[in-house]
Amino acid sequence: MRFLGSIAAPADPPGIDRGQWIDLIAAHPNLERFKDREGVNPFTRAPMIYRAGPDDARVTVDGAEVGTMTWAQDGSHQIAVEGDAELVEPLALEVAATLGGIYRRGV
Repeated sequence: MRFLGSIAAPADPPGIDRGQWIDLIAAHPNLERFKDREGVNPFTRAPMIYRAGPDDARVTVDGAEVGTMTWAQDGSHQIAVEGDAELVEPLALEVAATLGGIYRRGV
């Protein structure tokens, strides 16, 4: 997927609240948690379940995945936005406003 931008607070700290983001994923009709998936442990070669993070979401429109919004792993309290710009960016603007943040294209 193509990186589009990020959702961040106007001033950091405090940044976007991770708990509010997780709650929004559960409540928003166009956001859906990734599902856990089965895989193979690379060390033991035994089957294992890879648990999806609660702060990563698929962006869906009419039931089709059109992008993702994922919590930044670097501790910056931001959400990375990827996917089809025409379909995902309007949702990114909505999510940013709901969380008290701003959407920055390309950043």
